[in-house]
Amino acid sequence: MNAHPGHLSQVGYFVDNYSQVCVDLGKTDPTTIRIATRFNSFQCIIMAGDDIGDIIRSYTSIIGRPNLKPRFILGNHQGCYGYDKQWKVTQAVDKYRQYGIPLDGMHVDVDIQRDYRTFTIDTRSFPDPRGMFSDLRKKGVKCSTNITPVINMRPDSTYTTLNEGLQHGYFVKDVRELDPSAPSPSQQRCLDFGNGHRYFKDPNKKNNFNIDSEKDNRPPFSPPDDYDFDNVFNSGQPFHGAVHYGGDRGAPGHYPNLNSQKVRDWWGKQYQYLFDTGLEFVWQDMTSPCMAKEYGDMRS
Repeated sequence: MNAHPGHLSQVGYFVDNYSQVCVDLGKTDPTTIRIATRFNSFQCIIMAGDDIGDIIRSYTSIIGRPNLKPRFILGNHQGCYGYDKQWKVTQAVDKYRQYGIPLDGMHVDVDIQRDYRTFTIDTRSFPDPRGMFSDLRKKGVKCSTNITPVINMRPDSTYTTLNEGLQHGYFVKDVRELDPSAPSPSQQRCLDFGNGHRYFKDPNKKNNFNIDSEKDNRPPFSPPDDYDFDNVFNSGQPFHGAVHYGGDRGAPGHYPNLNSQKVRDWWGKQYQYLFDTGLEFVWQDMTSPCMAKEYGDMRS
């Protein structure tokens, strides 16, 4: 947005590319915006308008007009990482009502999941999710939960999302465009920056120290994720990644190949259990997706 309104001073960009996109908003040259993509052809549509409304109208003429959202979406909402018990959720809502603070939506994070399995509810910590959602709705509060595009890959005969995804080959496969300077697993390094310093993450090393004394642990899950990177690298098997929430919280996992219409249709059906239980809407989180540098891929 230009500081001076009007005269086509508002500019928007639509980059049609699903690989990594780099945007330099004037850091290299304060008079220039630079955009680049890692793979595939560069397709960019540039829009200009007198105000943001013009940009939105132009943008949605390309990608499609959105439906109007329900009115409660514009209300007061509460969300917090750490609502790991049913009573904590209901207590928070009751306190809002007790103190006369408006509340229309309640967002329960991954704490509601069974061992960080997307699309599940842990009935040990949430013994009556159907009753909880129903009671909160009667109080005028609609609930959502966090949906992350990573599927816990630890074997579980009751986790249909994992088992169906593996059975039908719905997960992103580890097939890489190899850099000629690093064509083997042992040569893979993920370049990263922290506090102005460059360092590397080496997916071949476990629980030790790496270049520049950067600790190169994989997330300290319990049980640990002790897989052999060499066997997965460029193997055509489902890509082995993870989602990590700090400490031992999280799990290794696979990612749905949402470039496929068949997979998108299947993915949409995974929400049915949550909606049947009483969930009103969803919080789409980590749509990067979250492919970690410790697993030999670029940091998202």
